[in-house]
Amino acid sequence: MTTAVAAPAPPSPPAPVRPERRTRPLTVVSASEPALTHDRSPSRRRDQYEDTYPLLTEIAELDLHDPHRHLLRERVIERCLPLAEHLARRFRNRGESVDDLEQVARLALVKAVDRFDDRQGANFVAFAVPTITGEIRRHFRDTTWSLRVPRADGRPASGTRRPRWRSGSA
Repeated sequence: MTTAVAAPAPPSPPAPVRPERRTRPLTVVSASEPALTHDRSPSRRRDQYEDTYPLLTEIAELDLHDPHRHLLRERVIERCLPLAEHLARRFRNRGESVDDLEQVARLALVKAVDRFDDRQGANFVAFAVPTITGEIRRHFRDTTWSLRVPRADGRPASGTRRPRWRSGSA
């Protein structure tokens, strides 16, 4: 009697090879230098406008009428315009044109640069963002309706009706 011999099982496919995980090399930093972190969590994110801090410190030290102060102030304002424009775009589609909102945000940025005091301990962006958003909200408060008014009440009708009676005329 012949016995059936089972055929050998086909070889199993090789296990998938995972790509090697790339890590950034550690750098040794002296105690006097601040360490640059690569952690991108919100609390550790590098400030895009940190190059303006020395300029703001120098502005605070200069006399109000010094021409160099005026030039530094303009450089800081030009450098931070993208921040103001970004904050203005957050308020779009609320009944005001984006150009008007950007203008309000730019003027608020000028106010923030003029009022910033680096001795208070806050960084400039932490001071400028609430200043700019507050000015934009103030603009909405001052120029728009405070209530959501129905369309029929908010706009004058094209064919207004005359009253049935007239007062004071005979």
